[in-house]
Amino acid sequence: MSNMFCFQCEQTAGGQGCKKVGVCGKPAEVANKQDDLTGALIGLARAAAKQSPGPAANELIMQGLFATITNVSFDAGRIEELKQQVQKEKSKLGGAEDYPSDQLWSGDVDVVSLRSTLLLGLRGMAAYAWHAYVLGKEDPEVMAWFYKGLRALGEEHSLEEWLSLLLEFGQINLKCM
Repeated sequence: MSNMFCFQCEQTAGGQGCKKVGVCGKPAEVANKQDDLTGALIGLARAAAKQSPGPAANELIMQGLFATITNVSFDAGRIEELKQQVQKEKSKLGGAEDYPSDQLWSGDVDVVSLRSTLLLGLRGMAAYAWHAYVLGKEDPEVMAWFYKGLRALGEEHSLEEWLSLLLEFGQINLKCM
């Protein structure tokens, strides 16, 4: 398991990111499980690449991303439960490799910055989309972008490609809101 690294809120220690426990009180165990869940969600998006994933996968994508927002859930058991559900759904779709959670926050600083901008944006969009879904509203284009965005997180891109993805994401995020 990787060491905790969280920098997605205004409370981060010294503006550098929390490394042992979140200023918000989130323990490292939960932060690590959230990263593992994110890696599993990328795997689910990979498994769904050439097929229609269905409502169960869609719900897991939205719930999983929403649960990984900084202080939505500090429940390690719930995060683990979501990950197990994602793994089961992924196997129904033929399986795919999860993204290694320790790679989410490592690499070239510009790439990590752009990757994390997309990831945090997807998490935020999931909050809006999940609430709308619970109220009976959904948009196939928004849902398709969750899969596209998650797959993109697990791929190599040039800086220009990352920027293009982020601009495209901004449009779909606006539509979601």
